[in-house]
Amino acid sequence: MKKTLILVFSVLFAAVFLLLAFGAVKQNILHVVDGGRIWQHLSENAPAVNSPSSVSSDGRVDAAFSSHLPILLIDTDGSVISDLRHDESSSEASRYGDNLNPYTEMDLFIYDEDGINSISSVPSRTLSGKIKVRGGSTTDGKKQYRFKLLDPYGDGVKSPLLGMSAGDEWILNGMDSDITCLRSYLAYNLAGELSLDSPDVRFCELILKDGGEYRYLGLYLLTEPVERGEGRVALKGKKNLIGAYSYIVKRDIADSGSVVLSTWASQEAGLSGFIGGTAASSVLTLVYPKNEKVTTDAVSYITNDLSRIEQVLASKDISTFASFSRLVDTDSFIDYLILNELLMNRGAGTTSTYMYRDIGGKLTIGPVWGFNSTATHREDAELLSMAGAPLYQDLLKNRTFQDRLLDRYRRLREDTLSDERISSLLRETRDYLGSALERDRVLRGITEEAYDSACEELSRLLGTRGIWLDRHLGDLNSLVVTDPSGTLRRAAAVLLSAAFLLAVFSLAVRLKTRRRLFRLRSEHS
Repeated sequence: MKKTLILVFSVLFAAVFLLLAFGAVKQNILHVVDGGRIWQHLSENAPAVNSPSSVSSDGRVDAAFSSHLPILLIDTDGSVISDLRHDESSSEASRYGDNLNPYTEMDLFIYDEDGINSISSVPSRTLSGKIKVRGGSTTDGKKQYRFKLLDPYGDGVKSPLLGMSAGDEWILNGMDSDITCLRSYLAYNLAGELSLDSPDVRFCELILKDGGEYRYLGLYLLTEPVERGEGRVALKGKKNLIGAYSYIVKRDIADSGSVVLSTWASQEAGLSGFIGGTAASSVLTLVYPKNEKVTTDAVSYITNDLSRIEQVLASKDISTFASFSRLVDTDSFIDYLILNELLMNRGAGTTSTYMYRDIGGKLTIGPVWGFNSTATHREDAELLSMAGAPLYQDLLKNRTFQDRLLDRYRRLREDTLSDERISSLLRETRDYLGSALERDRVLRGITEEAYDSACEELSRLLGTRGIWLDRHLGDLNSLVVTDPSGTLRRAAAVLLSAAFLLAVFSLAVRLKTRRRLFRLRSEHS
């Protein structure tokens, strides 16, 4: 009986050891995070009837303007929303002149009822705040705006808008570079279904009250900005008792008004950046803690923390490199690559790229950002553009990372990111926007034929991209140069387990032999 118990216990112990050994290899198993993502065009409140309101080519509308979409009406009391930025670049990296206030005070009237909304009716909500031009807005095209909600004392006040989480700062994305007005909506919502942080978005039509008249500004995508907060990037806190900080960083075109982080890789590569990169003007800057609140201690801690991660990923030492999975949230990096490669988001990983790390957490890529120009260049349909992006150029050297990447990609292509679903989402969203698209098209001087052609090209290009990526994503295997967390660790686990089982078996044999000798001696005595 004792012999049987010993053997059973030994086998169970060995099985547990094997599970733990292989479990250590398969860390951070990917899972789809839905999180209740809302697709506006599929929501229960989506009306079945479009509004017949029209708009003139100069944007003037009457006081009876109506829409099946939510309407945001801005009243600046006659003040012009000025663009005071210096045109140092075409990105949000532009800065404001000294002592210039870029904001214009406003009242915001929101019309968001079931069915048809009209600016002649009582607003659903009335708020106050200030608004400014943001981003790489063109002079003649639709501008991008950022606004901040304020209380009567001029302090920020958080409020939920159009069913999204409460916040005091919001972005109005005019999608000027996207004729279809579909790209950002598609990308942000797909990202929200993956293991990625993604801003919530809602379509709306924007009206500016200009004296006694109303001017139509176009179809906009109300978007949550990237910032720390509940419902945004939910960091626990900015500092703990041992001096560690939570932080958000952004890699983008140089901004002279931001805190640039000079990490180990930037010094090694001779660039101000994050593990090399392809654009010398692309730098890593601090988003949170905010500029006006950041301390030298915080900058030093964050710089050193990122430098440590850079050194681990760049290390040629097997044991050092193998520890990257304890520092980096590989789930997010895998989904980020898949989404941006599939949507042909040129510059992803190098520009408009956010990352954050919570106290006690891992470095996570996201929230996702900047999709107005995705799937635009036909030549990108047969390229793997992220292979040389910062961080990825090291992660893709790892066999285990690539195996998980390919497995995750194949599973997502079966449903969430299938060609059929993406094509259907584009078609359904276009149908839902209906007359709002027509009004926006008239305002921008785009013919119906040009719009139809742009939509067809977008759908066709994404389909072509999907077919090519199905065949060629595995080409990234050529980048594998080390395999510390894959084959070597599995081999070590198997060898250790085999040695343990052999030792247990030898012990059992010795015990059995001794028991037999003891019986023989007893019988002879």
